[in-house]
Amino acid sequence: MTFDIHAEWDAEAGVWIATSEDVLGLCVQAETFDELVEVVTALVPELLMENHVATPVLIPIRVLAERTATVRLRPNGFDVPGHRGAFEAGGVLVGAHQKGQS
Repeated sequence: MTFDIHAEWDAEAGVWIATSEDVLGLCVQAETFDELVEVVTALVPELLMENHVATPVLIPIRVLAERTATVRLRPNGFDVPGHRGAFEAGGVLVGAHQKGQS
């Protein structure tokens, strides 16, 4: 059995939060996704033992992350000759195609 961990970005708090229906009692937060995974991998074996869940020596976990964002559509794109369909995401030009390319 693989234990699923759900990670979600809380923009208001500025942290990643992890919970799991498979691992009773897991609810942790961290400033970065990598830190969150580190904390989760340390806590999961302890929580499974405390909850008397029989597991193999190597415990498979899957961290499923979700982070939503808002992007701004720029219908005319940037004033870059030969480009169309550009939009801006966090100040970065994304999805621009040069004419004649798909």
